[in-house]
Amino acid sequence: MGDLNPDRSSLATELGVAWASPETLLDLDVDVLVPASLGRLLTLDVVSRLRCRVVVGPANNQLASPAVADALANLGILWAPDIVVNAGGVLYGVLREVHKVSHEAALGRVTNIGDTLRGVLRDAAATGRTPREIVRVMADRARDQPGR
Repeated sequence: MGDLNPDRSSLATELGVAWASPETLLDLDVDVLVPASLGRLLTLDVVSRLRCRVVVGPANNQLASPAVADALANLGILWAPDIVVNAGGVLYGVLREVHKVSHEAALGRVTNIGDTLRGVLRDAAATGRTPREIVRVMADRARDQPGR
């Protein structure tokens, strides 16, 4: 666990979780890296240092450039696009406030985000494209078919 605020290290201790400073966090040998606060954290330089199998987190715009998606794929690091992982709050809010659907219906759509992510990762693996490319195609399709 790491945080920009070192005072939060006590929470890691309380939870029985190892603490790392932000300066060393990206160099740790971990299964999953969860960027949760900084956009554009993943640069080509940072990705070359990563020793993880998966990157999945709620930080917006995690990739500093489109080339970072290719670098992650070339290193065999699975990246779950933040635009999918992060969609729950926006999706729920838009469905409830703009489209006036019920809580249950909106929540049902939010719980489908896992299926959407699985589809993105499956399509990326099947086509040899990056998850970033797959979500771009999905976004373009959604833009071309409003109200879908």
